Amino acid sequence: MRWLDKMERRFGRYAVPNLINYIIILYALGFVVEVVSPGLYSRFLALDAAAILRGEVWRIVTFIIQPPTGSFLFIFFSLYLYYMIGRMLEYQWGAFKFNLYFFSGLLLHVLACLAIYLVTGLNLSYGTMYLNMSLFFAFAALFPDVEFLLFFILPISNANIWAMPTAFTLSSRLSPASSFRWGVPSGSRLSVSGFWRCLPIVWRLWCLS
Repeated sequence: MRWLDKMERRFGRYAVPNLINYIIILYALGFVVEVVSPGLYSRFLALDAAAILRGEVWRIVTFIIQPPTGSFLFIFFSLYLYYMIGRMLEYQWGAFKFNLYFFSGLLLHVLACLAIYLVTGLNLSYGTMYLNMSLFFAFAALFPDVEFLLFFILPISNANIWAMPTAFTLSSRLSPASSFRWGVPSGSRLSVSGFWRCLPIVWRLWCLS
């Protein structure tokens, strides 16, 4: 897109090279925090709209340290996986576009969290799950033929790996509302929270396509 190219020429010098390195360090820090003090993240660091509006504005930034898993067994594999994905996305897009993709995800997470709370009164505690899934989704879109070895034995393509969490997310977020709330009938196939949670990923990929 021309406007994106103009932004890169104007602001490209401010992009953080090797951004994924710092992201992985933050995830590792979040894992240590959760091991040392379980529950600290959810009580004081997660993206919580009600808490932010009460003055706990640091949550806008600190929610990023949530690791992709809390398991000792899988944390190293997860961090390496997202490191590899981030490196390949930055190589494909360049530092500026990768920075824009990730930081716009942070911003849209905050806006979606606040919008859902202000419009519906529903207070959702956000972490990094959708940020991580958006990285995976972008990677699958750009490199659909890349194969991973499931359990180090079974080859499975990138596109097929992504189909499983995508189906789970859509089924959980686009399910019928449980009651007539926020003006949405119980038979509606699209919940307000589902729409706002899926929007950041779709918008960011459209901008960078």
